[in-house]
Amino acid sequence: MSRVPKAVAVLVGFLVVGACTSPYRKRIREPLASDGWAPRSVAAREGGDAGVVPDSVAVTVPTSEDAFPIDLATALSLAGAKGLVIGMARERAAVAVAREELVLSQWFPRAGPHVGFTRIDGLVQGTDGDFVDVGKQNLLLGAGAEWRVNPAATWYASLAARRGTEASTLEITAAGHDVLRAAARGYYDLVQAHTSIAIATRSLLAARELVEVTKTQERLGVGLRSDVLRAEARMRQTEGQLAIAQRDAGVASAVLGELLVLDPGTRLVPGEKSVGTVDFVDASAPLNALFARAQSHRPDLAAARSRLAGAEQSQRGADRAWWWPDLAARGMVGAYGQNFGSLNDQETMYFGLEWRFGAGIPALQREAEAQRRLASLTVTATERRALREIQTAREKIRATGAVLLAAREERTAAREAVQLARAQLTRGEGLLLSVLDVEAALVRAETAHAAAVLDLNRAHYDLLHAVGGPR
Repeated sequence: MSRVPKAVAVLVGFLVVGACTSPYRKRIREPLASDGWAPRSVAAREGGDAGVVPDSVAVTVPTSEDAFPIDLATALSLAGAKGLVIGMARERAAVAVAREELVLSQWFPRAGPHVGFTRIDGLVQGTDGDFVDVGKQNLLLGAGAEWRVNPAATWYASLAARRGTEASTLEITAAGHDVLRAAARGYYDLVQAHTSIAIATRSLLAARELVEVTKTQERLGVGLRSDVLRAEARMRQTEGQLAIAQRDAGVASAVLGELLVLDPGTRLVPGEKSVGTVDFVDASAPLNALFARAQSHRPDLAAARSRLAGAEQSQRGADRAWWWPDLAARGMVGAYGQNFGSLNDQETMYFGLEWRFGAGIPALQREAEAQRRLASLTVTATERRALREIQTAREKIRATGAVLLAAREERTAAREAVQLARAQLTRGEGLLLSVLDVEAALVRAETAHAAAVLDLNRAHYDLLHAVGGPR
């Protein structure tokens, strides 16, 4: 073969491969952006001082060598880069891309070498109608090409496959949004557990001081043995609360480590000294505006619409393609004869229009129609779920905001009450029961305040997810 035909063959090969390559093949490996999910303060959104955080949770970070500090921005980055759910979504999209390319390949012929051997022994009928007893054989060595396509069916199948690939690509982003929200919530679970450890540790120190104070008063003859026992009981109760908080911290670390695909032995701890309230979307905006943003930005809703468009194309193909003929062409060139020593050149060509009918055509049409209706219902269900998630997140933000205000005042009052009660007990003017009551009230207030801050952050991430992520 001369250089020119070789170059033409290579060029045709590249063109065929390019025509059968989905434009989504590169897109399914693009990294997931997590920058827009990083936290920012409420004051920054409202145009105030970005350094001012209205409410925050103080976190005591352990300094042990086996602890791995991690902040929210790092957790989000790792979740977007290493999440198994995102990886699974990418592979599902890769399957969809391969299926689309398989459909596209139906437009082109298939070619390859051919080796055939035929032997006949017994009666055959000649062209004159007589039957004769023969024994013969034929050998074929060559190459051939075959092209068979139903233009209408293949056209609609290509459109449907393209929509399916588009939907699978969008579902990668949807999976990423799910993972990023889960990473934020998992990080806040970790912070809440370590906040509980800090509160329980501080409460345990206070309980031990009370034990020492009551023992001293008992030795001096101004205290009761029952007060000592009550103080010790309070100390043991606090030790149990500390153990529970440590357990919750270990569980939160394991859950977050699994999500971030970290080594199973990694013990995560919060890497921030304080966690303030965050805000991404104005929860006071009209519901219609938030829902309109969700309709424009939610990747799962866009994926559902793409699948509906693909189902509509498949139904069109099922409704119309049965009466379109197949275009068929075959060609064979090679050597033909009785054996290797008597092979002569042979060329065979065929071109035709072929119609194929079957009893399964109505069933195929009914299946395509049912798939379209299912896809339409999926779009409706996704829209309803988006609206419900927006409403739920708004209600959580509204309620948790009120809880946070109350918890803030309760914490302030409880702290002042503890100082007064302790001073009175030290002077011998107060009762131990009063100190125990206000100490318990302070623990409840601090726990409630921390929970309110973190619940508010979780609700804001839920709203960000519900409207389709950052703009």
